[in-house]
Amino acid sequence: MKKLQEVYTEKLVTEIRKENEKAKASIKSSGISFTNPEAAAVAKIKMASNKVAENLVGKLIF
Repeated sequence: MKKLQEVYTEKLVTEIRKENEKAKASIKSSGISFTNPEAAAVAKIKMASNKVAENLVGKLIF
């Protein structure tokens, strides 16, 4: 069962990534541009998300 789940998860992730790239191209074609956040901002977001994750361990059903 786990192997089957892994196969379908991989297929699903691949399909979602293709659709995301199509959506991104569509957004760009409408004149919207994407920017990359600065490294300091990424680090700050990661620290905050890790703190939230640590606080939720054992409190949510996953």
